[in-house]
Amino acid sequence: MFYSVSNTAKYPVLADNAVMREQEIMAYDINITNYTAMLASMPDDEWPANLAQYKDATLDLVPDEYDDIVSRYQYRDRIRYLLKTEKAERAKSFLVYEALLAQLPADQRDTLMAEAIARASGQV
Repeated sequence: MFYSVSNTAKYPVLADNAVMREQEIMAYDINITNYTAMLASMPDDEWPANLAQYKDATLDLVPDEYDDIVSRYQYRDRIRYLLKTEKAERAKSFLVYEALLAQLPADQRDTLMAEAIARASGQV
């Protein structure tokens, strides 16, 4: 219980935060889509035996003739990692989003969210 904050004051803040989470979740979705598309154009096999030694090497330690292919495999591995972390972070953000929505009274949720969207888009 707060003395200075009423539910009337809290609900718009919750709705504003839910709108911001929607934007955050959308950004994760865009990254997930991009990473998935990027991976489709990259090598999908294991590191070739003759290049595996360069998996974690900086390019200055890679023979010049292998720079391009090693770089592609390294970048592929990085994108795979980023895809995993984006999915994990999106899931966390979605849980927070659901928790924010759950705190809004069901009978006022649509109105509160519409007002928050209007505030976010500068229509208020």
